[in-house]
Amino acid sequence: MLGERLDDASVHAQQPVLCQRCQHVVDTPYIRPLQTIEPRFLHNDYIPSKVEMSELKDLLKEGERELKRYEVDMALLQQTLEQLGNAKSAVETMAKQCWAAISAQRRVPVEIWEMIFSTLCLSLCEYSFDVNYRSHSPLLGLPAIIISQVCSHWRTIAKGLSKLWSSITVNLSEPPYDVGLPLEVYFSNSGDYPLKLRIQSDGPILESPWYVGLWESLSRHIHRSRELTMAVEFHDDFRDLPPIQRLTFPNLEAYRELEYGTPDESVWPWFWQAIQRSPKLVVFSGHHANRAIPFPQLTSWEVRDIQRSKDVDDFLDVARSCKALKSLTLSSIDSWGVRDNLPVAVREVNLPSLRQLTVRTYRDDYSWLPSICDSLVMPSLETCFIHRCTWLLPSALVDMVRRSSISLKQITLELRQEDPNSCRDPLLLDMLQAVPKLARFELTLGGVSSTKIRRRKAAAFTDDMVSALLSKFENGPPGFLPQLECLSLELPYVTLNTQLVKRILEVVSARQRTSHPLAEFRFVRLGPYPKAESETLVMKPELVKRIRMLDEGHVKVVIQDCTRHWHHYVHTTQ
Repeated sequence: MLGERLDDASVHAQQPVLCQRCQHVVDTPYIRPLQTIEPRFLHNDYIPSKVEMSELKDLLKEGERELKRYEVDMALLQQTLEQLGNAKSAVETMAKQCWAAISAQRRVPVEIWEMIFSTLCLSLCEYSFDVNYRSHSPLLGLPAIIISQVCSHWRTIAKGLSKLWSSITVNLSEPPYDVGLPLEVYFSNSGDYPLKLRIQSDGPILESPWYVGLWESLSRHIHRSRELTMAVEFHDDFRDLPPIQRLTFPNLEAYRELEYGTPDESVWPWFWQAIQRSPKLVVFSGHHANRAIPFPQLTSWEVRDIQRSKDVDDFLDVARSCKALKSLTLSSIDSWGVRDNLPVAVREVNLPSLRQLTVRTYRDDYSWLPSICDSLVMPSLETCFIHRCTWLLPSALVDMVRRSSISLKQITLELRQEDPNSCRDPLLLDMLQAVPKLARFELTLGGVSSTKIRRRKAAAFTDDMVSALLSKFENGPPGFLPQLECLSLELPYVTLNTQLVKRILEVVSARQRTSHPLAEFRFVRLGPYPKAESETLVMKPELVKRIRMLDEGHVKVVIQDCTRHWHHYVHTTQ
């Protein structure tokens, strides 16, 4: 008849269940033995008898009752599982809260976070708001917004630090998406903090569907600028931009024009009138000597283009009023290709407060440089940088140095040696002889001759110049550069051999016994240099010993050969 069988798993399930972690007995529902029927009842051709039918019906009813009991037990287990899951989640939450409470970040003062955020947003990139127009996400390139989305604590710190949001650059030409919303977030979070603002346009602006909104946002906040940079490619559509009514710059300290500059006074008269009335403007960098600038209050001025005689006249005329000017940069003096130039009259331009002068010529044309040098009177000049000039210096430049010789402390010359026939030096030693307070002199002579004959002429010239300069230190008058602390010579084609190194070390050693010893001497042979015409310098032990002795005397001696391997030091003591 019907059989009863206990499954091994069922028998094992009846035993007490122990918790493997704490070895406690866990209450579980009782799993009853499973009754089975004999296999013969499962054959399709077997017909059970009436007695067997009755037993099967009883077994079926018992099975249904068992199913209901198991469903109740499973529901109880499911409820228990949910309770355990909720308890586990609560413990995990408590653990996370404990870790957060004892974390190192919790103990970081707000001032440290402000320093970190300032470094990320302001030091590592020029502008905090600098949208990458090649991307499609308005958040890329906006570090202040990203920081403020990390957590509520960081958001509070970031929003309370107005300077994080005050550095902004905007391109009016064809941004791929509307940057007006994040721009307004920056303007809003910056509060009343003065702005570092850059307005750029490298193409037509009317083709951008968002230029109106961007211009309206800029119109509402441009007056807050402390630093304002304009890099605008002029197009006729700038005439269609509505002027900013009653524009003033109460906090503007620095104004710069880059690349294309700014629409002139005929296009934006309202803008230049506001610039002219800026009470705090002291730094100006523009393409020309714009007469709308308040020059009497400037302390730093850069003129980016001097190409016509009118540019020189305008510069000299307005420079007369720059009595507070401390730094002057003439970035590009070039009359090449200009046919309608007229002679420029020399006039006295007294700059009593000027400390630093930087001159960069574009080519070898010195048409305007002599007139400028003959006109400038700078009794307080301390630093003079001359870049990109050819080696044959104009006598007017030397005369200008002589007029400033009492205060001049540093001269840096970066010159080109284009024509070997001009390799003569009637003025350099005279210039150095006239500056008794000079503490730093740096000479870099570039230019590569194309033929062997020209290279030999250039080599002979540089060798003679170095020999004459060293002779001045050895046998010259006691007043030759008496306060010099640093001497740097970077020359091509010079013969760098053992005899020259010995002579350099003798000059340095003798100078160390004076009341004003050298702190640094650099001698660099520039390359590239044809292998067949260069020699490899082998530092003998006695030379190395002498250099080490100088090192102990607190002078840095650097002898560098760049003809074979760039940045290969023959010997350096530091």
